[in-house]
Amino acid sequence: LHKEYRRQRQMCIRDSNDTVSVSRWLDALPAEFRATRPDVEILRGMLMMMNGDAARAEDVLREQADRPTLTPGRSAIIHTYLAARVQFRPDPRVALQAAESAVTLLGENPDLRTPELLGLTHPHLLRASSLTSAGRALFLAGDLGAARRRFDEALAEPGAQYSLYRIHLPVSYTHLRAHETSLHL
Repeated sequence: LHKEYRRQRQMCIRDSNDTVSVSRWLDALPAEFRATRPDVEILRGMLMMMNGDAARAEDVLREQADRPTLTPGRSAIIHTYLAARVQFRPDPRVALQAAESAVTLLGENPDLRTPELLGLTHPHLLRASSLTSAGRALFLAGDLGAARRRFDEALAEPGAQYSLYRIHLPVSYTHLRAHETSLHL
């Protein structure tokens, strides 16, 4: 188990370095070029969020969410990554609203087609991520029962098998259990 964790952690670090490089490259593109390519801007916002630049990511993603030509697939991606703000920004209700929007959109559109962005935008991955973010937001808001239900849903998703979620989701669940245990002491 220790070797597997170490291997997964090394992959996360490598992936993190790659995302920083790609993010810098996208930032260097002229704004007028990016403005006409929603997938480029969505990817840019995703990478900013993944790299912890949540305030800028939120601005980029909200701007894309306001596009009149927004497709349901792009909307699901945007809301999923806006929900991920729960790790970095105050007010978990904002993240919860984005997570619930993504979960609803994905549930109402079982055949949803999403643009392929770094292998991170398959509907199964988006649903697992949105449910995990919802669980974290509910946990931070103090609704431990609802947080547990969302984590349980996320664990049952095929997307939860993705290497990063196999680490982050159980860790979130463990934090919840530790908090519940401390309340009962």
